Amino acid sequence: MVASDSISSVVRYNYPEPGEVLGLPVFIALVASGSMIPALQPLDMVVAAKEDYGVGDIVIWCSTPMYCVIHRVVEIRSGVIITRGDANPAPDPPISPGLVRGVAIFVIPRFVWITLLISSLALYAVL
Repeated sequence: MVASDSISSVVRYNYPEPGEVLGLPVFIALVASGSMIPALQPLDMVVAAKEDYGVGDIVIWCSTPMYCVIHRVVEIRSGVIITRGDANPAPDPPISPGLVRGVAIFVIPRFVWITLLISSLALYAVL
């Protein structure tokens, strides 16, 4: 088993993803650790889509509905995928391609979405 501090899990909530509600093949996740630094920082918001992926792509894979990992694909071979966090010294155990939920298509940095959230809450409090 890999130590939990070396895994970049993402925060998932038990409600439908915005993409599922809108009928779009996208979902949103928050980075929960520093294993993907410098590409991703903790609390960055990642938007992922169900697309083809290859070596070098950042993917989100989930072993359970509440435990997901966002790491870079480092190898694809005979029915398994090997991922690794950019800041991790060793790769993750091989996973089945069926566990991959999507490929990161863009990132909203934490300072952007948190600032917008706080501004919106402050504006709402004034009204």
